[in-house]
Amino acid sequence: YDANEDIIESLDEQIHDVGVTYGICRGSIPSYIQTTAMLAQELMLIITTHFADGNMNYYPPTPQQDLVKGCSIFQNLSGQYQSTEDKIKAYLLMDDDASDDTAVNCFDMMTELPPGPNGTISSSDWSGVGAGPEGYYWDYISCQLIPMCGFSKDSMFVPREWNYTWVIDHCMNRFDHYPDLWSLQNEFHFDDMSNVSRLLLTNGIVDGWSISSVLEENDLVAPGVRVINMVNVSRTACTLVVVVGNSFFLTPCLNIRIVPVPTVNFPHRFVFGML
Repeated sequence: YDANEDIIESLDEQIHDVGVTYGICRGSIPSYIQTTAMLAQELMLIITTHFADGNMNYYPPTPQQDLVKGCSIFQNLSGQYQSTEDKIKAYLLMDDDASDDTAVNCFDMMTELPPGPNGTISSSDWSGVGAGPEGYYWDYISCQLIPMCGFSKDSMFVPREWNYTWVIDHCMNRFDHYPDLWSLQNEFHFDDMSNVSRLLLTNGIVDGWSISSVLEENDLVAPGVRVINMVNVSRTACTLVVVVGNSFFLTPCLNIRIVPVPTVNFPHRFVFGML
């Protein structure tokens, strides 16, 4: 939060000078960013989305994982990052795996910008869309799905309330598409789980996104849904569902451990969903 305030208060400095202070390569700030307030907003989004990626990839839980390394930087556990600027710069450069001879000492902000007309780092999904073609496609898909992702004042990030009007403006400006907030619900009735049958949800509880899934079976609310929670697995962990006749069992791949799950009998034609 202090980082956001520090950037906004630097109004007397040129925007690229401010960027350099926080470890951003001079000249790499996208041209649509015209104010230090906008720079602060987009820089904070980069930090939060990197933390989200670290959360999803937090398996196996070791000190070498980005989530742990990032927290260590901002907590200043090593004692070497005293200022907010130093912490942000260290965090942005944390993933640089280059050798000492080729390592860069600044963060290229353009690497966070999805391609295509009117691309912005803050896109239709505030948990991050990524760069490259996949960033363009996910931005477009999110204008259809409309993920409601904001940052509450109770989180460790700078508060930013999700804004439907902002999303409409973004999707119209980017894709000439008007996002309908209720279209998928009205068409498929996702809010009524009683219409679902033969659905198996496998949740990796280490992944923070699991809280938005169905974690408990409830035959009154969703009689056709069965749930398996793997308490030591993240979403990006590789888990193979093996079906034998009417039964299934889960087996790890790439040496990933899962909680032992007994073989369970289900009707034919089950749909398996990994969340």
